Amino acid sequence: MISMEKILLAVLSALLGFMLSQTFNLVSYLRRPKFRVRHWTDGVLGAYTGDPPETPWEIELGFHLENFGKNPAKNVRIFVSDIHTADRSDFSLQPTSIEFKELKRPIDLIPSGEIISVTLGIIRSDTCDLALKLQSPSNDDHREIISADTRGKTQFSAKFYVSCDEKNSFQTLSVEFYPDKSKWASYLLNDCVNDCLADIGVPAGER
Repeated sequence: MISMEKILLAVLSALLGFMLSQTFNLVSYLRRPKFRVRHWTDGVLGAYTGDPPETPWEIELGFHLENFGKNPAKNVRIFVSDIHTADRSDFSLQPTSIEFKELKRPIDLIPSGEIISVTLGIIRSDTCDLALKLQSPSNDDHREIISADTRGKTQFSAKFYVSCDEKNSFQTLSVEFYPDKSKWASYLLNDCVNDCLADIGVPAGER
């Protein structure tokens, strides 16, 4: 027959093992990768003036993502959805029909404290729409939808979903983009947007 002392010892050993495992899980959770937006400047990562008329100008929209957790983030994936747009700063943002998409992966590993650039897409003077920088190219129908929903727009907002190997690190970020408020980007956008509004019949006095 098993003695009471052995039963108590087994119970205490199991309890101690459980407490140690929970302590390890808590430490791992506290040190998990964590993400946030840093150094946001109207959502414009860069602007290239081009060499008209052969080479179009480009405006790159995006943000800087920081891993401010204690552990590195491995196999980082970033998805975008709920994209809204507006023609001008005094217009309200309107939803688009753009579906849930995965953005091109900027890096597979983000060390603790490191910051990377995440590109949403690029506006070019020859198209005046937002070409999303996607992991997998969209088919022709999807490209046409994206072009139709973003052509001539000067403001954008979107939700970004950041994931990595650590499931407890999943993060949702809402970011707004105002290229019409950026000095160089607004200068480049002005004529392009006016031409686009003219194409769809907006009177000159309302542009």
